[in-house]
Amino acid sequence: ADHSRLKPAFSCLSDTARVIYLDHRGHGRSGRGSVDTWTLDNWADDLHEFCKVLQIHNPIVVGVSFGGFVAIRYATKYPASPSGLILSSTRAHTDLDHICKAFAREGGPIAGVVASEFWGKPTLETLSNYVATCFPLFGLSEPNRDAARRGIVNTDVLLRFCAMEHNSMDMRGDLRLVDCPTLVLSGDRDPIDPLEDVQEMVAGLPERHVTFELFEGQRHNLSKDNPEKYFAAIKRWLSSCVSAS
Repeated sequence: ADHSRLKPAFSCLSDTARVIYLDHRGHGRSGRGSVDTWTLDNWADDLHEFCKVLQIHNPIVVGVSFGGFVAIRYATKYPASPSGLILSSTRAHTDLDHICKAFAREGGPIAGVVASEFWGKPTLETLSNYVATCFPLFGLSEPNRDAARRGIVNTDVLLRFCAMEHNSMDMRGDLRLVDCPTLVLSGDRDPIDPLEDVQEMVAGLPERHVTFELFEGQRHNLSKDNPEKYFAAIKRWLSSCVSAS
């Protein structure tokens, strides 16, 4: 998808920082590139080059959900680049058993089966069932219709990533390389980024850098379902980063 689901919500941070939205290669309004370039390594390299071109030095990088995968790869590949990292509703590795059990807890046995069918074999057909059955379990509030109207989705990049890289993704061993203050935000009922996997990610990050904010009773869409608490936590952390520097 593109940045529509994040905008304008994250613009409330503009009283604290300059906010720049980015559509990754293959996503939204960015160039598609060739299919074989749709990889975490290339998306991390793109982010690094994007900052260089715009002369953004030591950015604070926010990675939400899939964006968190890119942010982790970027921060571990270029540890001297970011001055801060915000990892929201994301994880460092994939455990399909945890994911399918989490969907079953939130949506019943059928949701667990549908999730298993999609992640086991990502196709247009299994995606359609997954969108109908599992997408409603990502949040507690009604979908943002305006963002859906504005948004641009590339199903090809979704299916390619799910089939090629997502299921085998494991960046846990690299988390020790993160060398900047890191804020992790997670809902304890998030079905796609289960709490046990988030906690493992937090444990793998350097203890001196990490701050963990847990949202009890919340699922995946934290910025939409609980915006006041969510952005207050980010602003509080940003203020502590500025004070420390």
